[in-house]
Amino acid sequence: MLDLGPDIIHLVCEPVEDIPTILAFSLVSHSLRSTATRQLLLRKTPVIVRDQWSACSFHSFLFADVAARVGLVRALRIDCADEYQPYPPHAVTCILDILTLATRLHSFTLTAPYWAFEESDSQKLPAAISGLSNLRELALLADWGQATEIMLRSTRSTPSLRILRVDLGPYVSDQRQVSTADLDAVLGDLHRSLEVLEIKERELDISTTGLVYPSVRSLTADILLGPWRTDVLVSKFPALDGTLDLSTPDGEVLLSAQRQDEIRARNVARQEDRAWRSLDRVVGCVFLLYVLAIKCPVRRLVLSEVQSHDDAQLRAILGTTPPTHLKLEKEMYFGDVVSPDVFPEEVIPRLTHLVLLLRYDNVWRSHRDADRAAQTNWWQEPFVREFPNSSLLYTVRHSLSDSEGLHVSRRV
Repeated sequence: MLDLGPDIIHLVCEPVEDIPTILAFSLVSHSLRSTATRQLLLRKTPVIVRDQWSACSFHSFLFADVAARVGLVRALRIDCADEYQPYPPHAVTCILDILTLATRLHSFTLTAPYWAFEESDSQKLPAAISGLSNLRELALLADWGQATEIMLRSTRSTPSLRILRVDLGPYVSDQRQVSTADLDAVLGDLHRSLEVLEIKERELDISTTGLVYPSVRSLTADILLGPWRTDVLVSKFPALDGTLDLSTPDGEVLLSAQRQDEIRARNVARQEDRAWRSLDRVVGCVFLLYVLAIKCPVRRLVLSEVQSHDDAQLRAILGTTPPTHLKLEKEMYFGDVVSPDVFPEEVIPRLTHLVLLLRYDNVWRSHRDADRAAQTNWWQEPFVREFPNSSLLYTVRHSLSDSEGLHVSRRV
């Protein structure tokens, strides 16, 4: 292998991503160590700096051959293993050195909050992050207050940035929602080039459209508190065809059935003129997907927290947003059933994959009773009969009152 030449060796090793294999490769011969080092730094999986020791160690490794190594770093993540032990100044200097010289860094993630650094250092780090000029992916997932807006608005990676994951909780700490105006102000010129946008820790208020994000193809946001305007989502993110993730943390909206029907009817009418053509993946609770009434086919639909009284809304969702791959996460109580009647007739031929996560929360008299219930396939036959072409995967979970629980999983 040593006679193949460096170009062939690089080509052979290029698919290797796991660290043990790369390290084993470096031990074969001293002449192969540079190839292994190159492959280690070019990995898409980020190098994780979690404390002062890892910061200093990685710095020493890179600067042992700065010309050959620093320019190869592609992905970096700054964590904080212990928030009560902030990075000392010498460790921050190591991080700043790396950020200054890693000119080809494509992915950067910051999960360490500002209090993990001394006050003077917490002002230097945002400036260094803003100076990165070739980022394709940026994730700011920690409390940096107003510095979050500074990093986003002054980033030199505006032309190249395509993926943004941002925690807006601290930016609007006195509000439960982020308005579209606030979002547009924070992101600045990034709205033109982003393809993937994930908004964390604050709900998005979609009362008005604001700036249009013409290239966004995947969106993750929480809009549980409303208003629920599908036309605003379509107008603001017209190119969406990837993931629409509207999954929410624990929360509930108390809205009458009549009011939900009215909102849904308006959203259906508003999409007569403009709607998405198709989506690859949609995730959300029954309430949100019912009132939004997304009028386009999807490949994968994930519905969480489905209750027995949601059957009518579930049937309406499947009729408006027909999937090929469906995952239902349903809460089951004593006497509940899972019936294929919730599936409209026109949806059955389209459905190819069905996953059921049935979460039982019954008080069983004994482990034997729970096990017997778990072994029962009383609902399987009608599903197999209705969906002969589906790959049916189901999981049954029992929660016992006097133990941690019994878990049974099966695939049909």
